[in-house]
Amino acid sequence: MAPDSQDYFTAISAGISAGRLTETPVRAALRDISEGHIVVGNLLEFSQSVDLEGVVRFVVAEHFQAGNQIGPYTIVRVDEDFMHCFGDIVEEDVPARTVHLWKFTNACRDREVVDLLNREQQGRAYTYFAHIYQLMARRHLSRSTYMGGCNVVYAEAGGKRPAALPYKFDNGRFSLYAHFVGEGRGDQAVHGCGDWVCGG
Repeated sequence: MAPDSQDYFTAISAGISAGRLTETPVRAALRDISEGHIVVGNLLEFSQSVDLEGVVRFVVAEHFQAGNQIGPYTIVRVDEDFMHCFGDIVEEDVPARTVHLWKFTNACRDREVVDLLNREQQGRAYTYFAHIYQLMARRHLSRSTYMGGCNVVYAEAGGKRPAALPYKFDNGRFSLYAHFVGEGRGDQAVHGCGDWVCGG
């Protein structure tokens, strides 16, 4: 169970009393947080939280096809690796959920991001495809990429293997890709400063 806010303040006070923390950096960090500037692990900067609806049934292969419209946008490419990782997934009784959007502050690999998201969000690094679809339709996943890089969402592929869904957005068009986290090509994948990731 995640600690409540009082537990955090108690831990901070105890750290100051024990000499592990000093008031000046703590005060600066709390000021940044109160102003909405939140960076975790020197890697992810918080952008916003988004409330998403529950879905009774969601078939990935039906929704994520080249030529399909998602809100005002068009899917122009679905890479064969995407279908290899995710094409057989059917989600049932997807619960309503709040997901969080983050911006990379440093270059990193998938495993670092997944581990950090799991730590910060109590094991919720992965996002349902039904929710990825809603985020796309609501324009939350239509951010321009930095220096031609890919933004990324993490999901569980068949057999519960962790996989990354990098996507590019250009002039109202999505291109979707995929790779397994830490395997083959996925072991070499590096996400750049300024790109975006969704966790939840």
